[in-house]
Amino acid sequence: YSADIHADMSYTAVKEHTILLGKQGDVKERKYYCVRREGRISYDHLPADASSKMPDDLMDSLEPFDISEADSFKTDYLSGYVADKYDVPQEDVLPRMRKRMANSVDKAFKKTVEGYDEVSLRSSDIKVERSELKNVGLNRDSDGYYREGSLEIIGESEEFLYKKIEFVND
Repeated sequence: YSADIHADMSYTAVKEHTILLGKQGDVKERKYYCVRREGRISYDHLPADASSKMPDDLMDSLEPFDISEADSFKTDYLSGYVADKYDVPQEDVLPRMRKRMANSVDKAFKKTVEGYDEVSLRSSDIKVERSELKNVGLNRDSDGYYREGSLEIIGESEEFLYKKIEFVND
């Protein structure tokens, strides 16, 4: 599965510092920010398991695959072997692939939010601009990879939300 993604991600970020150290506990100031990132990222050859007989988590553990050794799927290749064909329709595989990409997009964008003590996802708007699905046969013993394209940030902002002062009891 290959796709070009446009994402607008919003994170709640926290900067924390201790104002006063005490015997009974500390007084801490926490400043909360809304940090936004907008950008594009592409995925090439992300494998999607389309076999109901192979558990998805097991298939995922076999990754990465060497995509350079992939070829269009043809049953002729399996002559003399015991094998199963793909039996999960494309429309049933796509939601899982989109979820995998959304998690990966969040991880990639979150890495660009630096200088904070905590960062958590607030909201996301992820759009698939182009996608392509090809059935291929992969040798499970091969080494390799799927390619996550470089992240291109096209917009970013930081907005102070509020601050909170709290007593933290040790």
